[in-house]
Amino acid sequence: MSFRKYAEYKDSGIEWLGEVPEHWAVSLLKRRYQVTLGKMLKSNQTSPNETEEFYLRAANIHWRGVNTTNVKRMWFTAEEKKKLKLCKGDLLVSEGGDVGRSSLWNDEIEGCYIQNSINRIRAREDADTRFLFHWMYFIKHADYIDMICNKATIAHFTVEKVEATPCVYPPLEEQKRIAAFLDKETTKIDTLIDKQEQLITLLLEKRQAIISHAVTRGLNPDVRMKDSGIEWLGEVPEHWMIGKVKYVTENLDKSRVPLSSLERGKRPGIYPYYGASGIIDYIDDYLFDEDTILFGEDGANLLARSTPLAFLATGKYWVNNHAHVLKARDGLNRFWVMVLENIDITPVVSGSAQPKLTSGALGNLNVVYPPSIDERREILTFLDKETAKINTLIEKCETAIELLKERRTALISAAVTGKIDVRDVG
Repeated sequence: MSFRKYAEYKDSGIEWLGEVPEHWAVSLLKRRYQVTLGKMLKSNQTSPNETEEFYLRAANIHWRGVNTTNVKRMWFTAEEKKKLKLCKGDLLVSEGGDVGRSSLWNDEIEGCYIQNSINRIRAREDADTRFLFHWMYFIKHADYIDMICNKATIAHFTVEKVEATPCVYPPLEEQKRIAAFLDKETTKIDTLIDKQEQLITLLLEKRQAIISHAVTRGLNPDVRMKDSGIEWLGEVPEHWMIGKVKYVTENLDKSRVPLSSLERGKRPGIYPYYGASGIIDYIDDYLFDEDTILFGEDGANLLARSTPLAFLATGKYWVNNHAHVLKARDGLNRFWVMVLENIDITPVVSGSAQPKLTSGALGNLNVVYPPSIDERREILTFLDKETAKINTLIEKCETAIELLKERRTALISAAVTGKIDVRDVG
């Protein structure tokens, strides 16, 4: 797709914006929009004229649209409802958290209001909130919003900051044309991103299935099987061993030290600092200088498995007291990482508020494995080869997603700043 430029440009008067088309206006957001902050959270009824209504929080606001899967309710007076009710076309902008993140309201819920973590922006005249949505995306990704909100502290995109945000104002009909063009083109890009993300999910599932099969069934499809006696595992090759983690690994937990016990020096350090979910910092000292297996023990990691449960640490690094440190007795750490990642630990997790996997419980978990180190090496070689193929495909998908996101950002930036003229496109 090729674009032409506008015929004439002028200095916008804003250093980071540069030139804009000659016929565009430049002024503060408050000149053409009304900004309203939502209501402070209120959990109890304090007046008989209050009614309990749906409201949105910053967590509901996303660039791809308003997420209504977890909309809560609180008490509003008649006056507050009159002031804060959402209307189709309102632009909702996060006041806190990921400041500036925006969504357009499309009447997803009848009779909905806003909490004070959201700014509602409503057009007065000669202004289009769909165009403003794309303008918000541009200034957010150009770091303007993060800069004025001072993210070194708790960031807030206050009403005053929103109102003082500089905006460009093409003629109203042109705003609508630009918004329609961007809606169409970004939808195409988002669809491609979704397909790449779906492919990554399928590839991850395939990788896990290959690993799971190899470390529980082996590589010989004709091998005789036996009941493992482990409910979640089922049958395993007849000649395989069933043993406890403590018999195949050496536990190095006594070397773990909390971060508070460490003199950290100047940051950033050069040595990885591991917790239960992977690298959480870089510091100026190290505990270990050899490859080991780290096994997460904190509750979020154990039960949600949103991050690797077992993973390999290499080189020089520090480990805090929230990750178990194991060393394979046969030296095949990468093989045992895959074995450990495949086991079910939920029956031995203790505690409900903050689930933990103690060192003793981990050591007593059963694992199955070939008795021959040669067979273990053969499985590891196979998995290295197969997972490398899948990892390469995943990396290509991730690269494609990044390029698509860059394309999306560049296209929005060019259109809303007048670097390209899209009035007659499509």
